[in-house]
Amino acid sequence: MDQKILALINLYKTPGSNYWTTAQVRAIDDDSFYINGRQRIVFRDEDLKPDEKGKVIIDLEPLDFKSCCGNVDLPKTFEIPLDVLAARKEKRRLNALAKDALAIIEYEGKKMYFYLEGEKLRILRGEKEVIAEKIEIIHGRKAVNVEGLELEHPYFELPVNVAAAFEDVIRWQELQKLHLVSVGKNLLNGKEYYRIVGEIPDSMFEPVKDLFEYWEDLGGYTGLVTPEARVSTALGIPIRETKL
Repeated sequence: MDQKILALINLYKTPGSNYWTTAQVRAIDDDSFYINGRQRIVFRDEDLKPDEKGKVIIDLEPLDFKSCCGNVDLPKTFEIPLDVLAARKEKRRLNALAKDALAIIEYEGKKMYFYLEGEKLRILRGEKEVIAEKIEIIHGRKAVNVEGLELEHPYFELPVNVAAAFEDVIRWQELQKLHLVSVGKNLLNGKEYYRIVGEIPDSMFEPVKDLFEYWEDLGGYTGLVTPEARVSTALGIPIRETKL
């Protein structure tokens, strides 16, 4: 049967035959369907409500089948199968889950959905979900803690594209935290010196490394410092007022 045909409405039997003349209930998409009578009437799944017996009944009178079927007994209502509506509802649910998913994989008979939400990774499996804030290296693999999913193991190796995207988010967040802070004035030359707060990638630091020098106990800090405030502009990071 055509997958767009959700159900058939038996209208009447041809005289002398056991065959029914039918009307089709046809899907437009996962949210709506239509029935053709004298005119086409569109129905939205979300508008269909079960009656007191739990049945979903469609009134066929507005379709005016009499005008095209002649003088025969015609049904006035149609009970649309609940399993049809349930399958469509489940498909809408799965489509909604897949819409913003970074990746979807099958694992031990269930689908796992991966989402980036801000700087965190959300993993959904069935009714269970976990939120991961960092990637850990477990047995040489990039993984996150998934104890909340109640698997038989506490860590799960991330799909390559998920790990890459999550690392990009983490890296971006870390870069937003980078800043320069004063470590005080050098008593030998009177210049204000600054240090970098946060982990700066080697590729980012390389172009300005010659502007830094190593000092011991400058304002209580030992490490790389620079008297060049222009490093802030070169690196695209702010200078903050916080002192050590």
